Amino acid sequence: MGKVHFTRLFLVMILCAVYNRNTGSTQIFQESDGEQICKKQTVEFCLNREKSTGEIPDLMPLDIINRDSKNVFEKYGIEFSGYCYACDLAKIRVEDKQIQFINVCDAGDFFTLDRVDRVEHSMGFKVISKDYEFTFTKIDKTPVYKLEIAGKEFSLENKRILKYFAEVESLKKFKVHDCGEFGG
Repeated sequence: MGKVHFTRLFLVMILCAVYNRNTGSTQIFQESDGEQICKKQTVEFCLNREKSTGEIPDLMPLDIINRDSKNVFEKYGIEFSGYCYACDLAKIRVEDKQIQFINVCDAGDFFTLDRVDRVEHSMGFKVISKDYEFTFTKIDKTPVYKLEIAGKEFSLENKRILKYFAEVESLKKFKVHDCGEFGG
C-alpha cells in the first residue's frame, strides 16, 4: 500500500505541476473515484494528497494578519499575495534525513536539503545541515511555529520562506485560511 500510494502521489504531483504550468486558469484534477486532488490558486492545492509520512506534518506558511488579536486563529493567517496571487511561498516538509521547501501552488517546484539531523526540544525542533540550522519554536501552546534560520544566507527562487508556520491539519482553523473567491 505504501509504495502504491507514493507512486500515485508522485504521478499526481507531476501531472498537477505540468498541467498548471501550461495553463493560466484554475484547474481541478480528479481521480477515477471522483476524489479531488488539486486545485490551482487555492491553499488546498494538492494538500489532500501530500501529507508527510514522517512524524512532523507538513508546515504551512503563515503571516501576522491582526497584530492586536489575542486569539491565535485571528492573529495569524495566510499571506494572501503569496498564496493566492504570486504563489511564491514555501511550505516545509521534514522527513527522516531531509527537509524540503515546496512551493504552495506547485508541488513539482521544490528544494531538498539531504543529510540533515533533526533534534527535538521542549518547545519544538531543529533541523541541522552542514550550512544551516532551522529552529522551529512553538509559540506558547498554539499550533503556530516561529522559524529562525542560522548559517549561510538562505534564499530560494519562487519559494519565499515566512517566519511563521502551522501544521497543515490546523490551517482551516485560522480565520484567514484560503483565497476565498479570488480567481487569480
